[in-house]
Amino acid sequence: MANQMSQRNNQRRISSYDFIAQSRTHLTDIISNQLEIRDLAILFDEEQGIWPDQCEYGVTVLARAQEPIKAFCALLDTSAFLPVSVTPLRYPLLVALHHLDEQIDATSALICEFCSICRTPSKRLARKHFEIRRNLTSLLSCSEDLLRLTQDLIDQTQFEERILAQVAFPEDEQAREGSAAEHRQTDDLRSTGNITYLTLARRRRSGAGESEYFSRTD
Repeated sequence: MANQMSQRNNQRRISSYDFIAQSRTHLTDIISNQLEIRDLAILFDEEQGIWPDQCEYGVTVLARAQEPIKAFCALLDTSAFLPVSVTPLRYPLLVALHHLDEQIDATSALICEFCSICRTPSKRLARKHFEIRRNLTSLLSCSEDLLRLTQDLIDQTQFEERILAQVAFPEDEQAREGSAAEHRQTDDLRSTGNITYLTLARRRRSGAGESEYFSRTD
């Protein structure tokens, strides 16, 4: 019964290849949205007044940027469906994604609050403006951290999968090593054969025959 349950759980897990492909897709979408966040940061860097429609645009940009982050979090949160090698390694990236998600929520709330007072100069308006600029700068810097953490997780996953394969199928690993050795030996023989062929060709051009060459090498 326990073996049957284990087999059913393994059948539901995605492969490490699919996990890596999905991770790279989510990361690409996250980085692509950073371009719009950069434009938004430039908008709020300006000292001139910001209008309510520009605030609404900012909230829309952040909501769109949040979608792949939430999707990536959902992928990493479902430990029952992840490859076994990923489950214990996912936490640094997962923490960073949740932190980024919370930062976007906080920045969106600031922009909404800013929007309600953006046409009335005040100390409160200046303070909110400063907080939004600071949060947007932080959001942009997070993309580099996500890139590094995602690549680290992919590298660690591939390494752990190789270790698991060696433990589960040592004969296959030995066969792969033997095959690699055979290929190296074949390459060496081809290299030796090419040298012999070139030597014969040079001697033919100089007038020496094959029999003379072999009598000398003997």
